[in-house]
Amino acid sequence: MKTPDFVQLSPVDHLPTEPDAADNPSSDSESDSQLPATQPDEPVESETESPCCGPDSGAASLYADELHEIHSLVPPSQADIDQRMLFLGEKKHRFTLVLDLDRTLVFSSPVATGGQCQEPAFQFDVKIRPYAKELLEKMSKKYELVVFTAAEESYARAILQLLDPTSTLISGLAAQSQCVLLPSGHWVKDLRVFADRCVDEMIIADDNVFSFAFNLDNGIPVAEFRGDMGDDELTFLIDYLDEIADSKNIVKTNKKRINLSAGCLK
Repeated sequence: MKTPDFVQLSPVDHLPTEPDAADNPSSDSESDSQLPATQPDEPVESETESPCCGPDSGAASLYADELHEIHSLVPPSQADIDQRMLFLGEKKHRFTLVLDLDRTLVFSSPVATGGQCQEPAFQFDVKIRPYAKELLEKMSKKYELVVFTAAEESYARAILQLLDPTSTLISGLAAQSQCVLLPSGHWVKDLRVFADRCVDEMIIADDNVFSFAFNLDNGIPVAEFRGDMGDDELTFLIDYLDEIADSKNIVKTNKKRINLSAGCLK
């Protein structure tokens, strides 16, 4: 039996504010790590459980309700984006693959610790999604990899130590401070925040369609991961990313293959 890894974070004095963290169901599968709680990732807005990559995926139909709501959302202003700008530095590959963290690459659930006379402390049981490390290893040879999460940076960096312990696969991290919280309550990851990257050379994979609400042509919806270690969703994503890696214009190719923006126009 595998012994779980333990990663220590700086102490925190608050409980997670996202409702999902307290409500996550536990899984019978084994944990990869336990992390002291900081800020979990964004709540999932869709219960769609089907692989969505590739031609004829029907993604626009699967996410019809979400896309209808997205059509009515107001994009962040340029001033909002300017306040959240992040520089990634040197670029090793033509295209940048932006990956969500929670429920795309990992699943975490809080576990209370501490005695009766102590202030309650919390840790997260973290389960790495099957094929996540394979995805990172393979795609790092074809794409610049950046993780973009609505979680706090300290939480995200601790999990990245599990996914990429040598820090050789993932080139950058954008966290909650780069996200925009809309009046509707949705966390949005606007790709314009990457100051030294061209949006037309970026794609983003996320289990939450609202995350890339204003970059639908760049978006690849991924079925959410809830700790099932028999999950094989990332094999679909790996195959799809392999297929489009040599595109002349990756955003146009992604739009043609998935075409989420079509669902927004109905």
